[in-house]
Amino acid sequence: MTHQPPIPKQPEYYVLLADDSAIYQHALTKVLEHSGFSVISTDNGHEALSLYEASPDLWKLVIMDCHMPIMDGFMSAFFIRQFEARNNLTPTSIIGISSDYNKESKKRAFQSGMDNYLPKPLGKQQLLYIAQQYLPSSIC
Repeated sequence: MTHQPPIPKQPEYYVLLADDSAIYQHALTKVLEHSGFSVISTDNGHEALSLYEASPDLWKLVIMDCHMPIMDGFMSAFFIRQFEARNNLTPTSIIGISSDYNKESKKRAFQSGMDNYLPKPLGKQQLLYIAQQYLPSSIC
Protein backbone atom coordinates (compact mmCIF):
# COMPACT_ATOMS: atom_id res chain seq x y z
CA MET A 1 0.00 0.00 0.00
CA THR A 2 1.44 3.35 -0.98
CA HIS A 3 0.89 6.41 1.11
CA GLN A 4 0.08 9.68 -0.51
CA PRO A 5 1.75 12.75 0.96
CA PRO A 6 -0.75 14.98 2.70
CA ILE A 7 -2.21 17.68 0.53
CA PRO A 8 -1.13 21.00 1.96
CA LYS A 9 -4.05 22.97 3.27
CA GLN A 10 -4.85 26.00 1.17
CA PRO A 11 -4.38 29.20 3.13
CA GLU A 12 -7.62 30.85 4.07
CA TYR A 13 -8.46 34.26 2.74
CA TYR A 14 -10.73 36.12 5.09
CA VAL A 15 -13.35 38.54 3.87
CA LEU A 16 -15.05 40.87 6.32
CA LEU A 17 -18.64 41.36 5.17
CA ALA A 18 -20.91 43.98 6.72
CA ASP A 19 -24.53 44.26 5.59
CA ASP A 20 -27.69 44.80 7.60
CA SER A 21 -29.79 42.66 5.23
CA ALA A 22 -29.61 39.10 6.56
CA ILE A 23 -30.81 37.72 3.22
CA TYR A 24 -28.21 39.62 1.20
CA GLN A 25 -25.50 38.85 3.74
CA HIS A 26 -26.32 35.14 3.50
CA ALA A 27 -26.30 35.19 -0.32
CA LEU A 28 -22.90 36.93 -0.54
CA THR A 29 -21.43 34.68 2.14
CA LYS A 30 -22.59 31.56 0.29
CA VAL A 31 -21.01 32.69 -3.00
CA LEU A 32 -17.72 33.68 -1.36
CA GLU A 33 -17.45 30.55 0.78
CA HIS A 34 -18.23 28.32 -2.21
CA SER A 35 -15.31 30.02 -3.96
CA GLY A 36 -12.88 29.25 -1.14
CA PHE A 37 -13.04 32.36 1.00
CA SER A 38 -13.65 32.40 4.73
CA VAL A 39 -16.27 35.02 5.53
CA ILE A 40 -16.96 36.72 8.84
CA SER A 41 -20.07 38.85 8.69
CA THR A 42 -21.80 41.46 10.75
CA ASP A 43 -24.84 43.68 10.35
CA ASN A 44 -23.39 47.08 11.28
CA GLY A 45 -20.34 49.23 10.66
CA HIS A 46 -19.37 49.55 14.32
CA GLU A 47 -18.95 45.81 14.72
CA ALA A 48 -17.11 45.65 11.37
CA LEU A 49 -14.66 48.24 12.66
CA SER A 50 -14.18 46.31 15.92
CA LEU A 51 -13.59 43.04 14.04
CA TYR A 52 -11.10 44.74 11.75
CA GLU A 53 -9.17 46.40 14.58
CA ALA A 54 -9.00 43.13 16.56
CA SER A 55 -7.18 41.31 13.72
CA PRO A 56 -6.09 43.75 11.00
CA ASP A 57 -3.68 41.30 9.36
CA LEU A 58 -6.40 38.66 8.97
CA TRP A 59 -8.55 40.50 6.44
CA LYS A 60 -7.76 40.35 2.74
CA LEU A 61 -10.90 42.21 1.68
CA VAL A 62 -13.70 44.19 3.31
CA ILE A 63 -17.11 44.41 1.62
CA MET A 64 -19.61 46.64 3.33
CA ASP A 65 -23.00 48.14 2.80
CA CYS A 66 -22.84 51.90 2.94
CA HIS A 67 -26.13 52.32 4.82
CA MET A 68 -26.36 50.32 8.05
CA PRO A 69 -27.58 50.99 11.58
CA ILE A 70 -25.32 52.02 14.48
CA MET A 71 -22.47 53.05 12.14
CA ASP A 72 -22.74 53.25 8.38
CA GLY A 73 -20.18 51.84 5.97
CA PHE A 74 -18.81 55.27 5.08
CA MET A 75 -17.86 56.01 8.68
CA SER A 76 -16.57 52.50 9.29
CA ALA A 77 -14.30 52.73 6.22
CA PHE A 78 -13.06 56.13 7.37
CA PHE A 79 -12.14 54.77 10.82
CA ILE A 80 -10.51 51.67 9.32
CA ARG A 81 -8.30 53.93 7.19
CA GLN A 82 -7.39 56.02 10.25
CA PHE A 83 -6.52 52.85 12.19
CA GLU A 84 -4.33 51.61 9.33
CA ALA A 85 -2.51 54.95 9.12
CA ARG A 86 -1.91 55.13 12.89
CA ASN A 87 -0.52 51.61 12.91
CA ASN A 88 1.48 51.81 9.66
CA LEU A 89 -0.56 48.99 8.11
CA THR A 90 -0.88 48.24 4.43
CA PRO A 91 -4.42 49.28 3.51
CA THR A 92 -6.90 46.46 3.04
CA SER A 93 -9.20 46.87 0.05
CA ILE A 94 -12.65 48.11 1.04
CA ILE A 95 -15.56 47.75 -1.37
CA GLY A 96 -18.71 49.73 -0.64
CA ILE A 97 -22.05 48.41 -1.84
CA SER A 98 -25.43 50.08 -1.75
CA SER A 99 -28.90 49.97 -3.24
CA ASP A 100 -28.79 53.78 -3.02
CA TYR A 101 -26.31 54.17 -5.86
CA ASN A 102 -25.96 57.81 -6.86
CA LYS A 103 -23.27 60.39 -7.61
CA GLU A 104 -23.23 61.89 -4.10
CA SER A 105 -22.97 58.50 -2.38
CA LYS A 106 -20.21 57.45 -4.77
CA LYS A 107 -18.28 60.62 -3.94
CA ARG A 108 -18.79 60.01 -0.22
CA ALA A 109 -17.57 56.40 -0.59
CA PHE A 110 -14.27 57.45 -2.11
CA GLN A 111 -13.84 60.28 0.40
CA SER A 112 -14.28 57.77 3.23
CA GLY A 113 -11.42 55.66 1.87
CA MET A 114 -13.31 52.95 0.01
CA ASP A 115 -11.53 51.53 -3.02
CA ASN A 116 -14.70 50.99 -5.02
CA TYR A 117 -18.43 51.60 -4.74
CA LEU A 118 -20.90 49.28 -6.46
CA PRO A 119 -24.67 49.07 -6.78
CA LYS A 120 -26.68 46.27 -5.22
CA PRO A 121 -27.49 43.63 -6.07
CA LEU A 122 -24.11 42.17 -6.97
CA GLY A 123 -24.35 39.13 -9.22
CA LYS A 124 -22.24 36.07 -8.51
CA GLN A 125 -19.79 36.70 -11.36
CA GLN A 126 -19.46 40.40 -10.52
CA LEU A 127 -18.81 39.60 -6.84
CA LEU A 128 -16.11 37.06 -7.68
CA TYR A 129 -14.51 39.37 -10.24
CA ILE A 130 -14.38 42.21 -7.71
CA ALA A 131 -13.01 39.92 -4.99
CA GLN A 132 -10.22 38.71 -7.27
CA GLN A 133 -9.48 42.21 -8.55
CA TYR A 134 -8.91 43.58 -5.05
CA LEU A 135 -7.09 40.67 -3.45
CA PRO A 136 -3.41 41.22 -2.71
CA SER A 137 -1.31 40.05 -5.65
CA SER A 138 0.33 37.35 -3.54
CA ILE A 139 -3.05 35.63 -3.30
CA CYS A 140 -4.11 35.65 -6.94
